[in-house]
Amino acid sequence: MDLGWRGNFAAVFGIVLLGSLIYAHTLNVPWYMDDIRAIVENRSIQRLQDALQNLFFSSRGIADVTFAINYSFGKTSVFGYHLVNIAIHLVTSCLVFLLFKRVFRNRFLLALGGALIFVAHPLQTQAVTYVVQRMTSLAALFFFLALYLYVRAREASEDPPACHLLFYIGALVCGALAVLTKQNTAVLPVALILFDRYFLPAEQRPPWRRLLLYAAPFAVVPILLAIKSLLAPMLTGSGISDVGGLPDLIHLRHSSPTNYLVTEFSVIWVYLRLLIFPYGQALDYDLPIVAAIWTWKNLIAFIGVAALLSAAAVLRKRLPCVSAGILWFFLCLSVESTVIPLDPIFEHRLYLPMFGFAMVVMAGFARLPRRTALVGILLITTILAVLAWKRNDLWNDPIAFHQDNLRRAPRSERVHVDLANAYRKEGRLKEAQPLYERALEINPDYVLIHINLSMVYTAQKKHQKAVEVLLEGLRRNPSHFKLYNNLGVLYNLMGKFHDAASFLETGVRLEPNNATMHFNLALAYERLNRLDEAVTHYRRAIALESANPDTHFNLGSALYKKGDKHQALQEFLTATRLNPEHAASLYNAAQIYISLGDPASARRLAVQLQQVNPGMARQLNQRLTQ
Repeated sequence: MDLGWRGNFAAVFGIVLLGSLIYAHTLNVPWYMDDIRAIVENRSIQRLQDALQNLFFSSRGIADVTFAINYSFGKTSVFGYHLVNIAIHLVTSCLVFLLFKRVFRNRFLLALGGALIFVAHPLQTQAVTYVVQRMTSLAALFFFLALYLYVRAREASEDPPACHLLFYIGALVCGALAVLTKQNTAVLPVALILFDRYFLPAEQRPPWRRLLLYAAPFAVVPILLAIKSLLAPMLTGSGISDVGGLPDLIHLRHSSPTNYLVTEFSVIWVYLRLLIFPYGQALDYDLPIVAAIWTWKNLIAFIGVAALLSAAAVLRKRLPCVSAGILWFFLCLSVESTVIPLDPIFEHRLYLPMFGFAMVVMAGFARLPRRTALVGILLITTILAVLAWKRNDLWNDPIAFHQDNLRRAPRSERVHVDLANAYRKEGRLKEAQPLYERALEINPDYVLIHINLSMVYTAQKKHQKAVEVLLEGLRRNPSHFKLYNNLGVLYNLMGKFHDAASFLETGVRLEPNNATMHFNLALAYERLNRLDEAVTHYRRAIALESANPDTHFNLGSALYKKGDKHQALQEFLTATRLNPEHAASLYNAAQIYISLGDPASARRLAVQLQQVNPGMARQLNQRLTQ
């Protein structure tokens, strides 16, 4: 029974209320893992104009624009990012309800129940609470919106052509946005056909040829993206194995397309267990890519997957919702869980497949009396909501979160590093150190561990141990520029400027377009009084990254030592323009103005310096009154 617009309003209100209650306490969840690289340290999102220029040239350009908008309002304060993520999830869940109304026609309770499972399932927390996975939830929002508009276009086929065309073009635009946000939505054209054939009224179904032509335009952007992301790299010799860009972790060895595909046969069963019994969740499951393909375990997992797909075919007529739900589940995992080698398992990959799971669950309830179904849906929704709330509560405490993950993946070097990073962030170096050391025992080839452990040793004034760890890293990874950079920084800190320059020179040869490397090398040259070379590398660092006030300040200092006061003054002024609170630049620029006989300009800077550093301002005023 359809309850009309009042029923729809009540359902949407209930979905939004439940989702808000589950996620309200996540607004201050801190940054995790890829959040740092993709958001906090990602300079391309720090200016909205730059993000807009990369909108169609980056594989995740749409998501980056939304991050840039967040950054323009709140910089790196997590509150706004979480607010947007939650809003995306709530809107997506409402779209799921509208689509389920087409799946379970005249069964309002089942449509609402499917949407409640979607909004409340604890597996969804990774796509919502883990900020960087906005890429997943936002892509799903566009995906479901494209599907909904496609359905409206098909439903409006008897209406005036303009109405039908409006819905159809809207669906095409949303489909393109979905794929440009995250590539796992490239399956949209097949999803449209699947939904059309299973759930639109039989009298509205066109012949197969016409349906394929109708859905074909939705494949244009996915095909172009596949050419760019898969075919082009393969033709240039890098191969499909390099597309995922996997880190050098133990469990990711043997990452060929075949090995990855066979691994995913077992991963599917982990996903199904998590969907049905969502306990033991983790950010990092440390599930290894299989080394041997022909094993009984792999064969049994494959037979199980084949049996599920066969069941979908057999149940096509008798239980269409079960059949469609199974096919939807596999379809929406097909990009990330077949032959493109990635990290084998992540919970956020179940965000889109959750629609198929909820469909199967509701198909089960459809066979029960209404009152029994109502009680069952309320019970399941309550259990899922409580589990999701508890999972989100754990996200609020990074140390507890990673401790929990370590209990579930005790052999993962990455989890050891994540927990150690959380300890180091809180200054608990003695607790971080053994975790890094254990991670290094598990995987002595992983560069990140060498770097982080050396930083802990350095913070504890154990400089020689830090050097030894970095040198061992270089022995194992002689071409990794970050190790040369960190050795250079460490030797600069120790006052061994010749050694610092030697390692940094090698690093610059390996990575000539790294601004930080040029800056550190220039610093070593400056300490060695090789001022011409220092100026050259400071200028190169500025050419690569012009918005860093510290680089302009250091260049100004080197130029001043060379006796070039006018050029030094310009660099100090540039530093103050980039950072009005850069006290040292304000002070040095004022000093140069005094030496050039321009006390009025120096006084203006002194007024500005008074707001930033009153002590330095007093020294400057004393100089002005002499």
